[in-house]
Amino acid sequence: MSSNSLPNHYQAIQAASRSLKFQQISEDEVGVLLRLLVSSKPKAKVLELGTGTGMGLAWIADGLDTEGELISVEKDPTLLDIARQFFGEDPRIQLVNEEASSWIEAHKDLQFDLICRYLGRKIFRFRARSSHGKAQRILFN
Repeated sequence: MSSNSLPNHYQAIQAASRSLKFQQISEDEVGVLLRLLVSSKPKAKVLELGTGTGMGLAWIADGLDTEGELISVEKDPTLLDIARQFFGEDPRIQLVNEEASSWIEAHKDLQFDLICRYLGRKIFRFRARSSHGKAQRILFN
């Protein structure tokens, strides 16, 4: 993948992830899919469960327009601090340090156009709302 098609902070997030020996970062193919899904919906409202160090977040933010909103939830404060270094000042992004299930329970009235959740090494599940309002699920392995 050419470096000019990579999202902002890509190299720095990779370096920070390596320094922590954190290997559960989004692969480029998953990132391209994330960016495409987000960019296809103007003013997208996106929920990411499992921020990690922010690699998936970088791809999502790259596809998010100026009026889009992204909430990213991560239980590990050390990992979230890495993501916060790069995205903490972005007004479109809210970073939350909490267990995902607790956050969902407290905010179950919110609706999103896309929900991305990390299920384990190299498995991602996406839930997207189609133009006719029905939820679509996509499992990517």
